Amino acid sequence: MIHQQGAGNHSDRSEDPQTFDELKPGQTLRGWKLANDWRIDDIRGRKRVLEHEKTGMQIQRFDMPFVQEHMSIIVKNLSPTNSKGLCHIGEHVVCSGGANTQLKNLWEVFMNSSSGSVFACTTSDYTRYNVASEHPNQARIMQQQLADACFNLRLNPDDIVRERGYLQPDSSGETERIVFEGT
Repeated sequence: MIHQQGAGNHSDRSEDPQTFDELKPGQTLRGWKLANDWRIDDIRGRKRVLEHEKTGMQIQRFDMPFVQEHMSIIVKNLSPTNSKGLCHIGEHVVCSGGANTQLKNLWEVFMNSSSGSVFACTTSDYTRYNVASEHPNQARIMQQQLADACFNLRLNPDDIVRERGYLQPDSSGETERIVFEGT
């Protein structure tokens, strides 16, 4: 049986979460919103879904005692008019890192400490990367580090040109680099 944890009004500043594990449904931390939180009785586990408010990228984590932890990175394929290619760029940054990010090293560290395999699945709606780890809390740590790294993601214009084929300056009109600030 699956139980979705309830969302409520979490506007009390004294309850502001400091980590992603402290988030309640509907709360936001560093531009990531806890979209869903399920307790799954059949596997004695939990599924938490973080959604990046600007790009729509999702990080899903399954915490299951006695088995491997799983984490999925979901990149939704939004229409170019409303996403400006940010999901696609986020997908490639998560997998290979941008010129100004350390995500590639982070990803390699995770891969070396997990199952050593990434299973990718692409549909017309999304691309999903699944990773598993036998180490306790490894998926939780990776989720936190990925979300933190995406908070003030800065990409070199060459990264944008390579991934999208054209350049969109940031809101200040700066063209030397593209900046996607966290919310």
